[in-house]
Amino acid sequence: CVEEGGCVTTHDYGWYVFAKESAPGSGTQVEIGDTVEYTVTVTQEGPGMVEGASLVDDLSAVLDDASYNDDVTASAGEVSVEDGVLRWSGDLEVGQVVTISYSVTVTGGGDGTLANVVTSEDPRAPECAEEGGCVTTHEYGWFTYAKAAAPEAGSQVEIGDTVEYTVTVHQHGPVGIEGASVTDELSAVLDDASYNDDAAASSGEVAIEDGVLSWSG
Repeated sequence: CVEEGGCVTTHDYGWYVFAKESAPGSGTQVEIGDTVEYTVTVTQEGPGMVEGASLVDDLSAVLDDASYNDDVTASAGEVSVEDGVLRWSGDLEVGQVVTISYSVTVTGGGDGTLANVVTSEDPRAPECAEEGGCVTTHEYGWFTYAKAAAPEAGSQVEIGDTVEYTVTVHQHGPVGIEGASVTDELSAVLDDASYNDDAAASSGEVAIEDGVLSWSG
C-alpha cells in the first residue's frame, strides 16, 4: 500500500431493538377499575451510536376499554401520547437502554380486549427483541342484569294472586367473570305479600334473607 494503513477503511454502525411488557403480564385477565402498567425498552446494539431512533405504540385498541393516566415518562429522548398514539424518539449511545413507562385504568365500554403492539419504521430497528415480545393483550368481562314479572310490571293484582319474578344475569365480553353478584330488595313487596320460599337459580348461589334476595356466581 502507498502508506501504512492507507488501504484499510473501517466504518461502525449501530442498530436497536425494542420490547414491551406489562403488569399484570400479557394474557392476564383484568377487571374494570384495574390499572395496567406498560414498560417499553429500547436497547442499542452494535459498535456505533444511533441518532434519531424512534418507535410508535398505537393505543387505540386499549383506549376503547381504558383511560390513559397521563403519566408517560422516558429515561431519555422525547415521548408523548397524542390522539391515542405513543411516540418516542431519541439518540442512543453504545450500549444504552431507554425505558418508557405509562399506565391505563380499565373502564369498560369497549370490546373487552386491551391489545397493542410497539412498532418502528426505522430500518435500524428491524424487529422486536423477541418474537411476540412487543405485543400485550388483556381481556375482561362484564355483566348486565334485568328483571321481569308475571303478571308484568304495572298490572293490577288482587289478594290471593301469585306474582312470579325472573331475574336474568347476562355475561358479556371475551372472558368469564368470577364473583358476580346482584341483590333484589324485597321489603316493599313483602309488606304486601308473603314469600313462597321458592327462589331458584340456574347457576350460582341464591338466598333470601331479611327480605333481600342475594345471588352470586
